[in-house]
Amino acid sequence: MAKNNNHKTSLDMKSIALLAVRERGQIPWKPRKSFENYSKISEVEYAYNMARSTKYLFNDGVMNGKPDYQRIACELNKVYHCSKKVRDRYTVRNALYKYKKTLENC
Repeated sequence: MAKNNNHKTSLDMKSIALLAVRERGQIPWKPRKSFENYSKISEVEYAYNMARSTKYLFNDGVMNGKPDYQRIACELNKVYHCSKKVRDRYTVRNALYKYKKTLENC
């Protein structure tokens, strides 16, 4: 039985996608890291948790009850990127949209 060399595994595709992100000069989202006694959640998981917290929701106006992606982006930049402006509200919104879709498919 011959192997299909054109078939890529999901791990290969993920590696290719990360290389493409770096080639464009962008910074990939930080993945979950597991250590001996604890685990550090991924950047997008942290953003998701913040989006569900009342601290990061709008309190009034038309956006009342919706996530404040700008505040979430600032917090991500502070925690994961030493306060460098890496994430903005648009990248956070798009990443959370994709992340929520993956949760729905589980």
